Amino acid sequence: MVTYEAIYREGKRYGIGDHQIQKIDLARQQSVQGLTYAYRAGCKIGSGSDLLGDMASQRHVELELKAQVMKPMEVLLSATKVNAELFRMSDKIGTVEPGKYADVIVVNGNPLKNLRCFQQPENPRLIMKGGKIYKQRL
Repeated sequence: MVTYEAIYREGKRYGIGDHQIQKIDLARQQSVQGLTYAYRAGCKIGSGSDLLGDMASQRHVELELKAQVMKPMEVLLSATKVNAELFRMSDKIGTVEPGKYADVIVVNGNPLKNLRCFQQPENPRLIMKGGKIYKQRL
């Protein structure tokens, strides 16, 4: 979903022609419908993208796009717990529990009320991976 969205938004800047942008727009619109079908069918919905290079900075937009269909908590779980389940790594990642890697981010704002807080330049305020702090602006 986010790959279509990023190309739709930024494609011209990368030399993608109008005809291709129109085709991407159709796929972008259908991706929301596809997510709706999967969600209603009870499928496990994980997170991820095929974004490369400069467009990788748009990854966080995926959360907002999924919120068109899913509840905010479900969107966050798709990027954490559900991904861990799909990769068969639930014993190591996906939730904050004793014995698991301490991968945590802290943001300014409440993502359950506004998933766009991940798009704010000041976020994330803290990034911790494996218990080690990589970024701290608290």
